[in-house]
Amino acid sequence: MYRFALRPWWIVSHLVVVALVVTFVGLGFWQLRRLDERRADNTRLAERLEEPRVRLSDLLDDPDGAPEDEIKDRRVVVSGRYRPEEQVLIRGRSLDDGKVVAVNRGWIRNDGRFSAVPDRSRFPTGR
Repeated sequence: MYRFALRPWWIVSHLVVVALVVTFVGLGFWQLRRLDERRADNTRLAERLEEPRVRLSDLLDDPDGAPEDEIKDRRVVVSGRYRPEEQVLIRGRSLDDGKVVAVNRGWIRNDGRFSAVPDRSRFPTGR
């Protein structure tokens, strides 16, 4: 009566469905783990925002070298002067020494047209 269930295509299709179910259940658990990670990150970030601001030089001049998790997401105060002649587009670049701090002045859509900062006249100058 159920002889059709022994055909190769029938068996393969059921194995594919079982593999998909296992995959989707695994992905569901991955999403739940990721949700927990995001909640922990958001909690840590909210705690960091409540902490008082510190001078950037105090964080970076620690002789023992402050652990990265103590520096990450800290609100800092920096003083210096703008260098309008050195405006750059930053694309995943880090700065070598601690004497220059990148100041994020906003976001521009760049679909590859810009190789330099457009319209520098709107940026502040001085301290």
